[in-house]
Parts: sequence; C-alpha cells; structure tokens
Amino acid sequence: MRLSEKFNINYFNKILIGLIFFEIFLAILSLTNALFNFDLNIINIDKEANIPTWFSSVQLFVIGFLFFLLFHNRNIAPEMPEKLLGIISLGFIFLSLDEAAQIHEGISKAFKHISWMPYLKNIHNLWILPYISLIFIFLLGFHKDLWKFAQNYRQSFLFMAIGFFIFILGGLFFEILSYQFLIGTARDLLYDCEVTMEEFLEMSGASLILYGTLLLFLPDNNELP
Repeated sequence: MRLSEKFNINYFNKILIGLIFFEIFLAILSLTNALFNFDLNIINIDKEANIPTWFSSVQLFVIGFLFFLLFHNRNIAPEMPEKLLGIISLGFIFLSLDEAAQIHEGISKAFKHISWMPYLKNIHNLWILPYISLIFIFLLGFHKDLWKFAQNYRQSFLFMAIGFFIFILGGLFFEILSYQFLIGTARDLLYDCEVTMEEFLEMSGASLILYGTLLLFLPDNNELP
C-alpha cells in the first residue's frame, strides 16, 4: 500500500515544515542552555543520550526503513535500482545506530594506535577519513545508479541531494572546523555556536532527505516537476 492512499504531498510538506521548526526550537533551546549555564544535558545538543540525539537517530532510522520498504516493494518506485535501495537503507540504519551509540567514537579509539592514520588536533576525529572513504566508494560504485535515480525521480533526488550536502556540511565540515580550531580553546561562545550550527545542519539535512524519500511514495512520482 502506498502512503499516498492516506497522505498527499501537502501532508508531506507539513511534515517537513514541522521538522524544521522543531529543529530550530531544539537549536535555540540548546544554545540558551549553554549560554546561561543551565547545565541541562537532556537538551544539550553537544551531549549524547538526550532529546536531540534520540530525535536525530529516529529520523535517520525512518529514512532507512522507508528505503527498506522501497526495496521490499518494487512496485512503489520501479525505476529505482534495487541494489541502490538496499545500500541506502543499510547506510541510514547504520547512521541511526551511530548517532545513538556513537560508533564513530569507537572507530577513533580502534585507529588511535595506527601511526600513519591522519588526524587533526584530536584523536577523536580519526573516524573522519574512513567515513569520507566510504562516501567516495559509494559514489564511485553507484554513480550510474544515482544518475538513473536523478533522471527518473528528479524532484525526490534534488531534495535528497541538497539534504545530503547540508548533512555532510554539518557532520564533516563543521566537525573538522571544531576539532581543528575550537576544541581545547577558551572560545566557549564560539564553540557553542559552532556545535549548535553543526547539529542543526545535520538534523535539517536529514529532514530534507526524509522529505525526498517520502516523495517516492507518491503516485506518478517519476513525473514530479
């Protein structure tokens, strides 16, 4: 059964707007918490096992689950390459688990004894190179399938591509910026603003990816402008 039997694009638009507003609310709440030293870890966007972390983890899992549905039911988006659906589903489920369990921190600890592994000022960023490598391997291995995706489901692909760019901007670029220039300095305000922007970009990027995924469940999804 397609989601469109119950919902339509207007409903999906409301979901996206609602998610973005909630993410703005979380960012403002967390920054206020940091600036006024309320020390409420449950809303601290820079901490783990709290509302922002659980929200991000659930959102990433939903994306992975929706791609699993697309993989399982080939009638929903028949022009989508099957292997691509499976890989994307597994990828987002892994990211969900990583967000909840901080798998990348474990990777950094496992690699800290490898002398040739490049890192910035802090060994906690050793996960960055393996993750970037996986992204490049994915793009190289599935560039033809991604092109087919872009040709057949243009609007969905556009939202997902923009969302992925924003997600990477927050998850990698701002993360590198933080590790290289801010961690271990006395710039508390600048660090708090950077972390808030970093996490907001990750959450809002994931929301755009989720929206693009939902568009695939609409009827005539390959005819969207």
